[in-house]
Amino acid sequence: MVNTFDGLGRAGRHAKAKSDLKDNLGPATARLDAVKARERLRDAEAALRQLQEKLGTSPKGRIDFAMVRKIGAAENRVAEAREALRKIDPNSSTDKAT
Repeated sequence: MVNTFDGLGRAGRHAKAKSDLKDNLGPATARLDAVKARERLRDAEAALRQLQEKLGTSPKGRIDFAMVRKIGAAENRVAEAREALRKIDPNSSTDKAT
């Protein structure tokens, strides 16, 4: 009997196979990943703008702490989306001001 244990486990083998497939597909997959990353960034920036507008229209003198937390989370999502896009496409310009 041949020992086929590679120490990866089922999930590890699946991830490796997916990675190998991605390597074989080459530039087409990289472009698709970049398109998806740009889409995530655009959606995160739009959500952040909406939250900031809502905060701007809230009654003056009142601080909506839940809204502030949501804005902070949205800012984190924008930063993560920008970083992911930079890793996929280092030449992309993601320095938009939100």
